[in-house]
Amino acid sequence: MMPIRRFVLTVPIGPTFDPRAEETFRSVLSARGQDTDVTVALCDCSDDARAHRLGETFRDIIGYERHGPDSGQAAAIAEGWDALKGDLVGWLNADDELTPNALETVRSIFDQNPHIDVVYGQSQIISDRNSDASPVLHPAVEPPSPLLFRSNIISQPSCFVRRTALEKAGGIDTSLHYTMDWDLWVRLMENGAVFHYTDEILSSVYWGSGTKTGEFNRQRIGELWRVVRRNCSLLTGTKTIFAFWQHHRSTYKS
Repeated sequence: MMPIRRFVLTVPIGPTFDPRAEETFRSVLSARGQDTDVTVALCDCSDDARAHRLGETFRDIIGYERHGPDSGQAAAIAEGWDALKGDLVGWLNADDELTPNALETVRSIFDQNPHIDVVYGQSQIISDRNSDASPVLHPAVEPPSPLLFRSNIISQPSCFVRRTALEKAGGIDTSLHYTMDWDLWVRLMENGAVFHYTDEILSSVYWGSGTKTGEFNRQRIGELWRVVRRNCSLLTGTKTIFAFWQHHRSTYKS
């Protein structure tokens, strides 16, 4: 198998522009290292002037740019992947940042292990509580195992997928609003993708009350149930939903 040539990353921006998106793009520049090629799709629903300026500021790494209404975050992610050519795909939300040399680290792992389809690592969590303190590691991230069928053990901005495996799994489900990442990981595993975990910290993730991650409503419960029930019993599925609710309560409500 040929060495990895290019990462394709989509940065979807929702109806309300997040000013942290500039740091997201800057982090991609620092994550490249010297031997790693990356191109970014800016899929912007806000049509905000600041989003247009991102396209001008980061023209060197943006290979596709769209401003205006879309069909949601998952559809925007797929749009960016489809618009650009590259061996590996991933996405960063406007409040995610890659750590320095993260992409170079991932590229090296793929090149040395051509049988691997998915590489993921740790994330550090930035929240309203610990913004001035030392970052904490994502508590749910674990090495690959069947636990993935009942718990999302992968942090989305720290996960990169070989395009051939993505296509075999059917791509991202654009009908999902909250669980498109977990649903994709599960379908990759169901389709025989080989996962590799590194304990390197590959990204920083913001957990705050104003983010989509901070929402726990009927639609999110329904999407969680849809993912977990594909491979788990009724009892296990119920326990999983309860565990997600407990995590949400402890993280965002106390």
